[in-house]
Amino acid sequence: MAASHEHNVVAICHDPGGANMLLPVIEEMQQRGEKLTLIARGPGAAIWADGGMPLHSDVVGKDDLQSLIVSLQPNLLLTGTSMSESSEYGSDIDRDTWDIGRKMGVKTVAGVDASMNLELRFLHNVDKGQYYPEVLCLNNDATLASFKDLDLKDAKAHVVGQPHLEKTAASLKSLRKGFKKNKPPIVVFFSEPVNLGLPISAQPGFDEFDVATHVINAVQDENLRLFIKPHPHEDVDVWQNFINAFPIHSRLEISIETASPMKLYSIADVVLGIGSSVLMEASLAAIPTAALQPDRKVVVNSSIDENPAIEKLYSRQTIEQDLQSFVKSPKSGGDLGQLQLLINGSCNTFADCLTDILVGGQSANEVSIEN
Repeated sequence: MAASHEHNVVAICHDPGGANMLLPVIEEMQQRGEKLTLIARGPGAAIWADGGMPLHSDVVGKDDLQSLIVSLQPNLLLTGTSMSESSEYGSDIDRDTWDIGRKMGVKTVAGVDASMNLELRFLHNVDKGQYYPEVLCLNNDATLASFKDLDLKDAKAHVVGQPHLEKTAASLKSLRKGFKKNKPPIVVFFSEPVNLGLPISAQPGFDEFDVATHVINAVQDENLRLFIKPHPHEDVDVWQNFINAFPIHSRLEISIETASPMKLYSIADVVLGIGSSVLMEASLAAIPTAALQPDRKVVVNSSIDENPAIEKLYSRQTIEQDLQSFVKSPKSGGDLGQLQLLINGSCNTFADCLTDILVGGQSANEVSIEN
């Protein structure tokens, strides 16, 4: 769908999930003739900078952000969603944008890349004001269902799929072309701050160090290399201290890795994680992939549960035995099943939604998320 004329769209992000989801959509909107201005902080700024686009990364607070947005006079504000805690400005940039947009009378749209931590993304710091976008572009129907429990009043939703996975699918498969098994094997564990900012009622009953302990216990007698990849919101030194507390094993090598996920996909024999989207990416690359959520109390990421290509190790009683077997005889799950339908064409679907809003004020397929 081609744009009828150029509109001014300002895209804003902080967290990596939103930055990745929006990047291919931004590129598509530019190809449609729209003008895009990018504002980013934190991990999102690094991702968008790698995309080769000019961006504003020096906003230092809400007043500064508002002054910049007002000066740009946008027709639409497009954001990711953030859940991080930081002493530097950034983690509130999406919510601040939603508030600024409503006050300016400018439509606000947020891309939601996963169903995890929705309360933290949308209801955190409610003492500052409960701000939320007018339109939510969601990765799947399970995320849509999860929003029914949040009181976002007049917000509308549109299931668009996951443009980031669509964009990376082909490159991930080519990345692994000609891959030869390592000797000794390389197992990569992608960590994530599971309980960051969550109330007790929303916590799954374990944390990343709990899971990592199970991983080390399961492979401690194996001849392999275990790479632990901290999440951008985590402290590398904390992870190094965690590793140092374990006894040295003659055959198992454990190290912290800070390389990019794509680099680690290119060398991994097995990928392990909890509920991060990196597991979806690894499964797209046909890497043997497992999600570890011992005796979870809540659903961590519905997309992981629905992905038949990911091994689910959710029983604390058997997780180490099951993981040991998986690492010894790793297998990739192959077909993504119904999830593939939400990946194919998702970038165009998201961009069509934005074009509809710019041209006509709303997307043709919007649905209410009110109960």
